[in-house]
Amino acid sequence: MKLNYSKLPTDFYSEISPTKFEKANLVFWNEGLASEFKNAFSSNEFLSMVRGENSWLKETLAMAYAGHQFGHFNILGDGRAALVDEWKNEEGNLFDVHLKGSGETIYSRRGDGRATLKAMLREAIMSEAIHALGIRTTRTLAVVDTGDFIHRNGMEKGGMLARMASSHLRVGTFEYALFQDDLSKLKALADYTIARHYPQCASLENPYLNLLKEVVRVQIELIVEWMRVGFIHGVMNTDNMSVAGETIDYGPCAFMNVYKANTCFSSIDTQRRYAFANQPGIAQWNLWVFANSLMPLIHENAKVAKEMAIEVIDAFPEQFGKAYYAMMGRKLGVEISTQEGREWVEELLEIMEETQSDYTNSFLFLEGKDAGEVYLSTSTRFENWLSRKNSFPQIEIGNSNPIVIPRNEWVERVLNEAVENNNWKLFNEYQERLQRPYESSSEEDIFSTFNPKNDLSFKTFCGT
Repeated sequence: MKLNYSKLPTDFYSEISPTKFEKANLVFWNEGLASEFKNAFSSNEFLSMVRGENSWLKETLAMAYAGHQFGHFNILGDGRAALVDEWKNEEGNLFDVHLKGSGETIYSRRGDGRATLKAMLREAIMSEAIHALGIRTTRTLAVVDTGDFIHRNGMEKGGMLARMASSHLRVGTFEYALFQDDLSKLKALADYTIARHYPQCASLENPYLNLLKEVVRVQIELIVEWMRVGFIHGVMNTDNMSVAGETIDYGPCAFMNVYKANTCFSSIDTQRRYAFANQPGIAQWNLWVFANSLMPLIHENAKVAKEMAIEVIDAFPEQFGKAYYAMMGRKLGVEISTQEGREWVEELLEIMEETQSDYTNSFLFLEGKDAGEVYLSTSTRFENWLSRKNSFPQIEIGNSNPIVIPRNEWVERVLNEAVENNNWKLFNEYQERLQRPYESSSEEDIFSTFNPKNDLSFKTFCGT
């Protein structure tokens, strides 16, 4: 049985053989995730395949794609990754099983195709935390210690991750298709995407224009959710934007402590292009790139196609604003549907930034929950701001404000204990706590404690 993805023209992939890691050791296996699929392999079968004791079940493909990286176009592809299987869940939906750090491919561009164990464990922590927060994401199925060392910051332990996604189709995949200058290949990719993710578009008058609208919709939903919990992706290149609307590629990502609109942790983002408050604008920029790739399919007349695409992309700010302020209203327990309400929300963010208040704990405080020391109340503007709350319709907050998020200092501490000291107890305890982000702990919740000054100099690295 061939992979569904291989039905696309061969330009979109290359067959490869992942590196065999004979000394590999499984350090994380997501049994809960695997149990959702009837045709899943077991942890023992997976480790056996990684060690080269059994062949991969079907075939192994490296995907081709392009991308605008920090605004500059490049031809890319899976330079350290491989699609090894596709599983169906109980609803019959297809999911990719994809490796990261599995060795060189034809797209490696002089890289070694490897990854560090620390970086792969970091993705496991972040992706599973994002899932527990109720945000669409790729999932971590497994992490292995490859049993060897690779050269990064000195010699570091090698690692490989198996992740799952509803697909690995990216905005950059469409850029790659457009670059081929072959309408039939672009159409094949768009039709495959519609069939896999948006089948409702197939019967509409202009399926490709409606594909654009659907991808805009899911991206708005995703970025709004990132903003809800203070998540900063860190590298929102077009090759890191899934057309399925899932969080993908956890490189230099992090969660914000102290609220600051231009917070940016990524060591490679020196211009703060992908800072916290810039994420909506960058999403719109990326979606324009996606629209440009679809134009030859949207209408045969290039001018008409551009006008139709512009209309969709130009609607982004209004659509995003409506979704964003509705979300912020839920965090505050009020309905935000007027300009006055939006200005009220923005004033709160100004007060947070002025007082260097923690983003997560400030909303817990405003919800009436124990949030430790919060600096909001030190502002002379705060009492007046709070007194206006009752002028807005009150609504249920629900699970809008997490109690525990992956704080930077805890993520680093847990990773260092696991990788450097081979202490997996703390890692396992941390993973378990992050799966209950909205629950108060009956015991002392050490994972909710943090040093608010930790973020001032903290930097994240891709680590692959």
